[in-house]
Amino acid sequence: MRWPSIANLLSGIQVPSGYEVDFLSETEIELLISKISSWYPALATGSESCHLDPNFYRREVNLKEAKDDRDICVAIVKFGEEIVALYSLGADWKANWLGGKLTVIAPEHRNANLGYLCMAIFERAGHLVKAGMIWVTGTLQHPYTQKLMEKCNFRLCGIVPACDRDTIDGKPRYVTEALYVKVLAPSNELQEIKPENLTDRTRAFLSFLDGHR
Repeated sequence: MRWPSIANLLSGIQVPSGYEVDFLSETEIELLISKISSWYPALATGSESCHLDPNFYRREVNLKEAKDDRDICVAIVKFGEEIVALYSLGADWKANWLGGKLTVIAPEHRNANLGYLCMAIFERAGHLVKAGMIWVTGTLQHPYTQKLMEKCNFRLCGIVPACDRDTIDGKPRYVTEALYVKVLAPSNELQEIKPENLTDRTRAFLSFLDGHR
């Protein structure tokens, strides 16, 4: 399997007391869906609404029981026997990157640093599979994800208008999100960007990004 074992993913990572992390089991799919739909009603619309479809997990997710390689990895966090968070990652093995798909945490556990735990696992997975970079988009509907990305040293690389849809006030809306990236590849493996190949606007934007690492 391409994905590391849960033991390797958690090696060196401090899981908050009372919590456990594991890959999703097929027997937990229906329960997970009922929980995340109540935690995050806006999920009913948009690209990650697939997480509300049981067949998505059975066909595309690297479940605990999966025998083949699948491009999506879903981990769950439990407090005792109760599922309290979902972490979902996607991979492009040919381009060699990992992308954060969805993180949902039960409201009563949002002060337990489970967001930081998610990002630690995400980055650990990137290093273990030797990804060139890891990336995630963050909502602009509240500042929490933005603050988390900044504290985890992800680089804001752009603002993407109408890149997804959410249900807002009962209606589907196109939403704007922030794009965050962390490069894991060594510098000697990165393409050299030559200024003469850039337009003035692109050069100015790249200069701005370089000044705000």
